Amino acid sequence: MKPFLFSLGALFFYTVFNLVFARKLATLAPLVVVPVYTLVMVSVSTAIAMTQWKSLDLPSSEQYAWLVVCGLCVLFADVCYVSALNSGGSLALVTTIICLLPVTATAFNAMLTQTVPSKTQVIAMLLAVASVVLVANDQH
Repeated sequence: MKPFLFSLGALFFYTVFNLVFARKLATLAPLVVVPVYTLVMVSVSTAIAMTQWKSLDLPSSEQYAWLVVCGLCVLFADVCYVSALNSGGSLALVTTIICLLPVTATAFNAMLTQTVPSKTQVIAMLLAVASVVLVANDQH
């Protein structure tokens, strides 16, 4: 039940982020927006971590390197995402394209592990692609 509830929480907060950005911040440069909200995230998460420091599992040296890679990926993803909205992309189109995240993650994982996606995963991928195509066609 926890993963489901956390996913709903993420959905809610990403929805609020998208609406606030599209309505109030879309004219700001991405290289202003991303560092400012990243600073807020670092400040708040550090404060929370400090209160629970003794119960946290710290990463190994190899995991730190992977955390840097993940941090850079999130940075570039955020800059691209904010740039898409900032350059006139509609909220519906830009957020719908994010539906392809599970598709690309599943495809990349299948390539890396040399496995074949299940029927359910393939159907979900096709539906995600179809939703992006439908929204993209609606924008013209």
